[in-house]
Amino acid sequence: MKPDSSAVLDVVSDTVTPLGALVPRMSESARDRIKKPADGLVIYNNDEDCFNYYSLPDTTWQSVCGKLGKAVIDSAYCSKIQVFGSYIQGVETTVNERIVIPVEVTKAGSYDATVVAMYNPTTQNGYTFTASGTFLYTGMQTITLTAQGTPQNVHFDPNNSTVGDNIQININGTDLNACNNITIPVIPAAADYDVTCGSAVINGVYTMAPDQTNSDDATHYIAVTVNVNDIGTGGVTSGWSAETNKVSGVQFRGSGTFSTTGPNTVQLYAVAGTKPTTLDPIVLTMTFQTKNGSVDCQVTLRAAYTPKKIVVFGDADAAYGYALNSGESQHFLMSQANFGSANNSTVKMVDNFTSVPAGYTKYGAFIYRYITAGGTVNTVSNWTTIMNEKPDIVIFTFDVSIAPATIPYIMQYMNAGGIVLQFTESDPTGIISAVFGVPQSTLASARYGHGEWTMLANYNDPILNGPFQPVINGVQVKTLGGLEVFGDTEDQIFGVKGLPGTGILIYGYNNASGSMDGIGSASAFRATGQNYCFFGEGGFFCNPNGHTPSPNIEPFVTTGPPDYRPAPRISSTGDTFYQYQQTAPYPSGYNSFYFGNMMAWAINQAQFYGINSGN
Repeated sequence: MKPDSSAVLDVVSDTVTPLGALVPRMSESARDRIKKPADGLVIYNNDEDCFNYYSLPDTTWQSVCGKLGKAVIDSAYCSKIQVFGSYIQGVETTVNERIVIPVEVTKAGSYDATVVAMYNPTTQNGYTFTASGTFLYTGMQTITLTAQGTPQNVHFDPNNSTVGDNIQININGTDLNACNNITIPVIPAAADYDVTCGSAVINGVYTMAPDQTNSDDATHYIAVTVNVNDIGTGGVTSGWSAETNKVSGVQFRGSGTFSTTGPNTVQLYAVAGTKPTTLDPIVLTMTFQTKNGSVDCQVTLRAAYTPKKIVVFGDADAAYGYALNSGESQHFLMSQANFGSANNSTVKMVDNFTSVPAGYTKYGAFIYRYITAGGTVNTVSNWTTIMNEKPDIVIFTFDVSIAPATIPYIMQYMNAGGIVLQFTESDPTGIISAVFGVPQSTLASARYGHGEWTMLANYNDPILNGPFQPVINGVQVKTLGGLEVFGDTEDQIFGVKGLPGTGILIYGYNNASGSMDGIGSASAFRATGQNYCFFGEGGFFCNPNGHTPSPNIEPFVTTGPPDYRPAPRISSTGDTFYQYQQTAPYPSGYNSFYFGNMMAWAINQAQFYGINSGN
């Protein structure tokens, strides 16, 4: 047979005893030891069961079976390596024990990765991590290696978190020695202890703010009480370990040993990078490893709102506490128990800030400014300043009238995300007309007799169903719907008629002569299309004389020092709140609860939809 004219070598087999041509057969590691392979050099890869050829332009071996060949790893991000799971002497590792290694891939392809745990430079500690796969893309990628084996030796120091097994990383045959300073603590075999799940307390402030530290320090941890039955025998102490699942960016982990039996407190610290991705309650499951098996407990973390800047307009004698600048309302707003970073704060807020703009005062978790309005917010310059300073919340108190010239500026502020809360006994129809887009001529406002209260409607609403709720007959209620709020009996409550039928939630109406005045006379409501709340009573905050109110006046009540939590205004026969109801049982007023929930709503709106939410 004549050779093919295009071939330098043309080997032909007869059909009786057919034979083939063999190219060199070798393992992948042997292939990689070929020195200066020529472009197009061919071998048979026994590991892959496929022909490989060398591509000089790509400077790599290629597979004719369609595989990408080995990936090229330029470097690993040692500082971002994460170790997960609990490593306990004599306890076999599971899929929960793993290492995540970020790497920089410069050429897509397959990878084989191994991590060996070293008890000392020459002795392994019984467990390794492995992973294999394919990188389809270049750039930053992650390799997750799962543990196998059983830790043989205890290797940890409760007073030094850097003590533990060093790791040796190898990816595609290359050792990553730069990352060998990563350590894995191996604790003693699990102790015999019982976990008191209900004792768990989350310490520290956790916020979504980009510059806030949520981990890697001694202040962010979960403290849990356990009862230790046995700490070990023969001079060998037993250990404990616990870890939460990772939920919405939050995770905790801890381990250690016990030196005494009986009650002990253990601490699970926030892992590196912990930062909430939501302000909704984050439910975590803590899993404790004990001698008798694993124990699961749940704990709920509430992330903290960032500090909020508020401006209060007022025109009242500070002695009455009308303007949140004195008395019980001031104490209520400044109390860490209500708004702050304490473990028992009702609304979690960052309150450890030190930078306060000129003209403002640190007010607990708020940045506060009070403007004496002279009876009317009648200066455009005030609102020019406000738009420049961008406060999160503006509150109108007794007895501020809003001048027509300022209304466009107030609307500009609200349209930008600003929040307005209005407590007034002056004609509010100008601003209400602008908020709801209805002619002012269709609205009417009127005062009603001394000592009236509004009946709160029973809506599924964030203000009525907010975090501040009273205990009634030994049971904490879930809503303020159906309860009362009081006005100051020294003056009257305002009601507004002609309000639109949509875009509004009406919380209550005037009560005149013992009967409801109808849907057209609302004294408390919230606009659903704007950040605006109205309450037709300037004396809403009145109580200058401590947490025990005087008869007939002072409807804003707290529990007093040190926490100043909201409390009901308990009434009696002598109060003229009850011109139309003079028989027991007398209803109580819940002004401080209502205001607390209104502020909680405003804080949440400001955090996510407010004038500063994009910062």
